[in-house]
Amino acid sequence: AWSPSEVYVASSSDAGEVVVHRVQGSVAKVAKVEHPPSAREADGGNPPALGALQWAPFHPSLLAVGAADGSVAVWSIRPSADSDLTPQHVFNDHAGACTGLQWSPVNQHLLASCSSDAMLLFYDVTKQCMVRTIRLQRALTAMSFASSGVHLAAGTGDGELLVFDLRLETPEPAWTVQAHDGPVRALAFQRSAAAAA
Repeated sequence: AWSPSEVYVASSSDAGEVVVHRVQGSVAKVAKVEHPPSAREADGGNPPALGALQWAPFHPSLLAVGAADGSVAVWSIRPSADSDLTPQHVFNDHAGACTGLQWSPVNQHLLASCSSDAMLLFYDVTKQCMVRTIRLQRALTAMSFASSGVHLAAGTGDGELLVFDLRLETPEPAWTVQAHDGPVRALAFQRSAAAAA
């Protein structure tokens, strides 16, 4: 995942680590973090595999990381920091693997995650609390906010595309379509162009 400044790129691995490189002129490793063990970790003390990564668009040093154990950690990555970094906060609210993360494009405090436990969770990272839950009947595999922050799309393990209008209180999607025969792996909204006057 590229940082908003496009100076850093972060990568995650099944070994439970995230490596951040500075990619300006040359490539240099600036930080390496290991995901904190969660209370549910049952793999003999080994760190959980990491998959979802997302830099905060409003805070260039904040990196959210989702893990196979369902945890979501928010790190403050600073190039001058030593390798003994600790997360600012770890959310342990998913019962299944975290399969997607997205920062709100309009609310600097809002982070959303989806999981194989069929839940969309919304966190206020400043207050370090969950602020909304959408429970569904099927495992979620990917997600994406629209640039307006009003709509959120989620993909399922059986190929459905669900689009939510976040202004509504209902946990049901506003639109549903069978998009694929297998799991949806990635989603992206087209950015809307400014209307010409």
